[in-house]
Amino acid sequence: MLGYLREHAEFRRSWLADYEAFLKTFQTEDYFARKQRWAAEIRSYEKENPAAVVKAENFQDSAVVITTEPMLDRQARFRYHLHLVGETWRIHRREGECFACKASGRQRDKACTLCGGTGWKGYSPPDA
Repeated sequence: MLGYLREHAEFRRSWLADYEAFLKTFQTEDYFARKQRWAAEIRSYEKENPAAVVKAENFQDSAVVITTEPMLDRQARFRYHLHLVGETWRIHRREGECFACKASGRQRDKACTLCGGTGWKGYSPPDA
C-alpha cells in the first residue's frame, strides 16, 4: 500500500507538469501566473503532508486500509478494500469519507442518506 501511495504521488507530480504545459497554450500569461502560484502552494502542501496509512486490518484474503492523503490544501481520509491476488494485494475498491455526515454515519439522529450510515462513500461501479 505504501508503494502505491508513493507511486501515485509521483504520477500526480508528472501529470501536473504535463497539464501545466497544456494550460499555458490556452491561458493568458497573467491568468496562468496566478494559477501557477496556487498550484505551487498545493504542491508545497502535498510535499509537507504526504499520504500515510492510518489503519490496516487483514482478513485472510482481503484487507481494509485507511489512509490520509493530501487533497488540494487539506488532508482527506480514504478507505481501500484490498484483495489478495496470488501473493500481491490489489485494490478492489476505494472510498472517501462521506462529506455529508463527516464520516459519522449520522445526520440529525438518523443514518446518513448519502453513505447509508457507513461514513464512507464510494464513487466506483458497484461490485458485481
